[in-house]
Amino acid sequence: MHRLGSEKVMAQIHTLGVVPVFGGNVGDGVTLGKGSTYTSVIDNWIGLNRRGKKLLPNSGQPIVVKPGSVNNKISGNITCCN
Repeated sequence: MHRLGSEKVMAQIHTLGVVPVFGGNVGDGVTLGKGSTYTSVIDNWIGLNRRGKKLLPNSGQPIVVKPGSVNNKISGNITCCN
């Protein structure tokens, strides 16, 4: 379980090699919850395996930004099949 902001985030995060992979989750890939500030979600693969060649979908959205989440940076992410 990973916490971004004040809400709990159920995420399976694989840091295999250089690229973080958010995949195979029941729910969203990444959630920035209420109270999340100055969080960076940069250069991740969301919904793909570590090589980027096979699908590893999440059952929800790739990235969710909830109300009350401010001053965050989301950039350079590759999303697929969520």
